Amino acid sequence: MLQHLKLLSPPLSFKTQISLRPFAELIRFEKPVGTISIFFPYFYGFLFAILTSSPKPALSTLFPVRLLLLFFSTFVLRSMGCAWNDIVDMDVDCLVERTKNRPMARRAIPVPLAYCFTAGLLVIWAACIKQLVPQSTSSGSYAIPLVMLVMAYPYAKRVTNYAQVLLGVTVGFGVIFGAAMGNFDVLHMASQAIIAAVNAKDPQPLSNLLKDSRVLGLVLLYAVCVVWNVITDTVYAFQDVRDDQKLKLKSTAVRYMKRAKSVMSVLAVLQVGLLAKVAALLNGVSWLFMGSAVGGNAVTLFCLVRCVDLNDPKSCGWWFKIASLWIGSTIGVGFILQFIWEI
Repeated sequence: MLQHLKLLSPPLSFKTQISLRPFAELIRFEKPVGTISIFFPYFYGFLFAILTSSPKPALSTLFPVRLLLLFFSTFVLRSMGCAWNDIVDMDVDCLVERTKNRPMARRAIPVPLAYCFTAGLLVIWAACIKQLVPQSTSSGSYAIPLVMLVMAYPYAKRVTNYAQVLLGVTVGFGVIFGAAMGNFDVLHMASQAIIAAVNAKDPQPLSNLLKDSRVLGLVLLYAVCVVWNVITDTVYAFQDVRDDQKLKLKSTAVRYMKRAKSVMSVLAVLQVGLLAKVAALLNGVSWLFMGSAVGGNAVTLFCLVRCVDLNDPKSCGWWFKIASLWIGSTIGVGFILQFIWEI
């Protein structure tokens, strides 16, 4: 795909065309799996909000323009995250076999220019979400925490073995962001409940909030995305586990190196259970969602845990891509089937 990008770039000069390549590499243009994986939680939150709303909004307000803009915004967000990650990690990436040829690691892009490029992506993303979130919802209340999570993630592996959990929290945040795009502002509801609990010196308002089936379903869906990303990113981290140990970097792969499959198995069971509970909250048990999302995840996670060779970086890379796509797609198909059934 990079070769195609080079051919499509304006024929100003050979030097101009070549200079675009490091930026395409910086945003992982040739690796769309990351963008798709980030898009999934937004899509889930959006459709969950629509499916559990009453009355349901007209289809013309949902498709296709809003979803196309949503996908583009996740592409920009992922590009920004990759660029920031590579800026922070450039002195580490050059010492890791798999990442030593990344553009920042090989100094193909001047650092000040990389900062400007990343800031530009942030501005574009902010403009996109401003169009996606209803006017009644404060986009900043969602955008600011998410940007802070994205900015913090590259530093996590320097201080904790659970950077994969932070990644899951960051990616999973798309669920509540997507719900806000579907006019379900759960952050506003949570802030009101917290204020009421503080004023009354009683946690009852927070307990009442979780008794709301829509809120509980969204929380569980968020948890699904966190667990999913911990599982798949642990597999991803095993690609670099030897280098990480030498450099004294941390990850769940380093922490659970000898018993990673046991931990992944427990998390897989947890994820399937959470999805089953989400299915029960979709206007009663949804067998369409249950079959696609719950069944699809159970099969995919079983195959992943059983078949991946954690000692083989190529096997880890392949299973990371396949599992990410299948886990995300089966949940997405489940929501789509349920949506079609209810319209």
